[in-house]
Amino acid sequence: MKFEDLKVWKRSSRLCADLYKHFQGIKDFARFLQYSKGSCGELRTQIYIGIDIDYIEPAVGKKWIQEIKELSAMLVGLSKSLRKIN
Repeated sequence: MKFEDLKVWKRSSRLCADLYKHFQGIKDFARFLQYSKGSCGELRTQIYIGIDIDYIEPAVGKKWIQEIKELSAMLVGLSKSLRKIN
């Protein structure tokens, strides 16, 4: 009997394929999180520029910057938790 004909082999190979598909999605999501973190940095830069050229009130800009920093930290935390899974 060939191992490819064994029920246990068929089931385990299907499980491996399912796991690969699942974790590939997580890798894509983790990459997206990195892009999102980069976008947070870009937005902070634009807010600083807006404050410097008097398009954004400093108090409002600082509030937004603080919010972006907190969101960015949350993205880092989520990204780290995904690395533990992989």
